[in-house]
Amino acid sequence: MLHQRVSQTVLLLSLQTRFTIPPLPGCHLHCPLSSPSPLVTPPQFSSFRSASKLEISKILLNCPYKQADSDFIPPTWLLKKCSSVLVPTITNIVNLSLSSGQFHPILKESTISPLIKKSTLNKDQLSNYRPVSNLFLIFKIIQRVVKSRLTEHLSSNNLLNPHQSVYHKHHSTETALLCIHDHLINAIGSQKIFGLCLLNLSAALTPLIITS
Repeated sequence: MLHQRVSQTVLLLSLQTRFTIPPLPGCHLHCPLSSPSPLVTPPQFSSFRSASKLEISKILLNCPYKQADSDFIPPTWLLKKCSSVLVPTITNIVNLSLSSGQFHPILKESTISPLIKKSTLNKDQLSNYRPVSNLFLIFKIIQRVVKSRLTEHLSSNNLLNPHQSVYHKHHSTETALLCIHDHLINAIGSQKIFGLCLLNLSAALTPLIITS
């Protein structure tokens, strides 16, 4: 239960300030101002590196057996079975999307299914459901390639927050819990104030644009 609460944490605010003691008469407190850090030009990220056939093949074989129903895109199991023939074509589609900066509108279509938010909720009440979008497999492949490029850029340039646990390799709810516990123990040991703000977004809905 505690791990579940940590996984739902999207905002962590830790305020560590020393207890302030009013100055004694005749005493003067000297607080030297720290010099501002010099401005650093952020690294440029103007284009995506092309994907290789080997990379697309690994992504395809690791994809789960689910995707949106379509009359013109084969199912996932068939794409995997014919991967040796279809990988070059899929790689070409992915690289064209990366180089042109365009995403075909057909790939943005999805099959939306209702999913109960919690098993204990009333299944006859529509507000207890959230929509789940089942997207095309090619969409997921392009998404994973883009995520890989962005993560590589952020990691190589030290742009990721060291306390970020979500969407961060080798990080999980356990590392987030250990980080919070470590900050709390250090703050108590140093006689500091520790503030923690948690937001529960487990019942949040995915924004949808529905056209009739």
